[in-house]
Amino acid sequence: MTNDKNGTAAEIVQAFIEKQRKSAAGQRLAMLNRDLSGTIKLLTDILLPVFGSLEGFHLEYEIVGAKESSSTRTFTTSHSASCSNATVLSLMSS
Repeated sequence: MTNDKNGTAAEIVQAFIEKQRKSAAGQRLAMLNRDLSGTIKLLTDILLPVFGSLEGFHLEYEIVGAKESSSTRTFTTSHSASCSNATVLSLMSS
């Protein structure tokens, strides 16, 4: 996927990441401000071509536990549970 009505894959991914950063705070924002080169490659080369859009995906979704400790997950979607890089890659190789 190089071009479509919304721009190139790289432009779509960059806009998606910026939107995620604007809605983030705390640990999630810190994670989104780290080196995302692997995440960008995954979004551009696998997720965007397979799903056609990044709507419904959430990067570094923060989950607060019962004792108010938090952890982050690399990807979540509104359609399924947590989806890590390894999960996506294992699904692709199945």
